[in-house]
Amino acid sequence: MARMGWYREAAVKGAEIWKTRSMLAARTKLVNLRRDPDNQMRGLCKGLGIVLGKAGSTNLARKVNAVLVEAPDLQDIFAPLLLAQSCLTAQIEKLDR
Repeated sequence: MARMGWYREAAVKGAEIWKTRSMLAARTKLVNLRRDPDNQMRGLCKGLGIVLGKAGSTNLARKVNAVLVEAPDLQDIFAPLLLAQSCLTAQIEKLDR
């Protein structure tokens, strides 16, 4: 096979590099997943006439909770999204460590 040119040498990366890249890929996926509930909450608030402004995920949760104090009837809508966001944030923090 080598004489026919059908064989090509491939470099195999070490286990440590593979683990690091896999961890970065997992973190990137979780960050992208966390963006969805964030955007959903922003969109729901905007539809109600509430503009949350610029905020990271932690500040966004605080701002949404402040909105829920004023409008407790929205709790059923926002509670699952806040829970999903906090779970994803916790997992991202674990990967950061």
